Amino acid sequence: MESGFVFSQENAMMAPRGDGMELAVFDRLVNIQGRVEKGFGELKMHEMSLAEGVLQIMEDQAQSQQFKQVKTVWLEIGELSHVSPEAITFCFDAVTKGSLADGAKLEIIRTPGQAWCHECAEQVAVSSLADPCPKCNGHKIQVTDGDDMRVKELEVD
Repeated sequence: MESGFVFSQENAMMAPRGDGMELAVFDRLVNIQGRVEKGFGELKMHEMSLAEGVLQIMEDQAQSQQFKQVKTVWLEIGELSHVSPEAITFCFDAVTKGSLADGAKLEIIRTPGQAWCHECAEQVAVSSLADPCPKCNGHKIQVTDGDDMRVKELEVD
C-alpha cells in the first residue's frame, strides 16, 4: 500500500500519513450570505445551495491537489449561521450522488457564537443574534465568530 499525504492549502506542504489515504486540510469559507430568506410567512432554507458550494470546493481541491475521491468531510457550522445540520446532511447526500464525494461521510462540528460587547469591552458567548451581553446585559454587541460555515478538512483517496 502506498503512503498517503497530508495537504495543507495554507503552506502547500505534503507529509506522509502511512495508511494509504490522503488528507487534504484547508479552511475554506462557504458563502452563506442570503442563506435564509423570509417569504410568504415561511422560512426558505438554502441548505441545498450551500451543499452545492461544498461540492464545488471539493471539486476545486480535487483538481488542484489531484485526488479522485473524498471519503470524509469535516464541516464547521456556526451556532449563529442558521444552517440546520440535519438539512445540510440531507442536501449533502443528495448533491454528492455520482460525484467524487458519493458516499462520503459528513462530520459536522458546531462552533459557538461569539460577540464583542462595546459596552463592557469584552468577548462574550452568544447563542442568538438577538441576545444581550451576558455580562452587562447591553445590546451593543458585534458578532465575531460562529456565524459562518466552512469546510475544515477532507479525507481523500
